[in-house]
Amino acid sequence: MRHIDQSEQFVSDFLYPLVCNTVIGIESPEQFAFAVSVAPNPNNGNFTVQLPNEKGNYYLRLFDAAGRCLAQYVQPDGGQIDLQQSLPQGAYWLQITHAKGSVTKTLVVQP
Repeated sequence: MRHIDQSEQFVSDFLYPLVCNTVIGIESPEQFAFAVSVAPNPNNGNFTVQLPNEKGNYYLRLFDAAGRCLAQYVQPDGGQIDLQQSLPQGAYWLQITHAKGSVTKTLVVQP
């Protein structure tokens, strides 16, 4: 996974384990939204995002309640991503975009 800073400059590569489960195809945006999961939610800021194993880049953007983009990531070809964020208690939104669809998930951070 690639981490992109606020100026959208490439920062570094992260390696994350991939899950062997395969989604055979996504036919509609509703199926795409259903195929993306975030767990555990709520928690203390350590989330696991499960993306469909589809070819192409997934673009993830994390927003706070004021609409500020706090982090951006690029994940090639789906799989599992572990997001570890030091965030204050509150609600956040994770926008996930791929050529097959887009979905926004609500994340809740609590102590």
